[in-house]
Amino acid sequence: MKESQITLWEEKAHSGLLKNDSILSGLVSQMRIATMADYQTKTNLTSIGITTGDYTTQGKLVIQDESKLKEAIEADPQKIIDMFTKAAPTGTKVTAEMSGVGIFQKLTKFTMDALKQISEKAGTLTTSSDTTADFIENSLLSDTIRSMKNRETDLAARLNDKETQYYKKFTAMETAINKMNTQSSSLSSFMN
Repeated sequence: MKESQITLWEEKAHSGLLKNDSILSGLVSQMRIATMADYQTKTNLTSIGITTGDYTTQGKLVIQDESKLKEAIEADPQKIIDMFTKAAPTGTKVTAEMSGVGIFQKLTKFTMDALKQISEKAGTLTTSSDTTADFIENSLLSDTIRSMKNRETDLAARLNDKETQYYKKFTAMETAINKMNTQSSSLSSFMN
């Protein structure tokens, strides 16, 4: 590798291979909406004094107004418990904007969905920690590897065909040169 390529590779490694990954950025977006939105009941983290802080904290939850939180807990503790833990009705599709469903249920749903998407993309099982396991056959990564192997086989066959073609040309050229040398030698002995 050239020095410039090494530098670019190191920059990519330092920025992280998952930087700007659509699955993870979608998960973060859904998590933010889920923790901050409950439009029907108007009970969300902001209404009880919890915010995500400024942009430098990258979404970390912060108790901004402790008195607001204490008041909300004292006024209706069950409402606060439900805000975090209430389950969705059976068979209901959980969305980030859904009202009346606990934040933890939303976060669990979105995290599991993202894990499934990453698993499908990477081609590994979601429950396996075996790093030597084979890739799942119908995953994006497995398809890419298969495609690369097929391309490698095709390119090797083309290389072999080109090599054979050049050997034939080289042999024909060698034969022509030998024939010319023989004729040249005969003419030179005839001239002497």
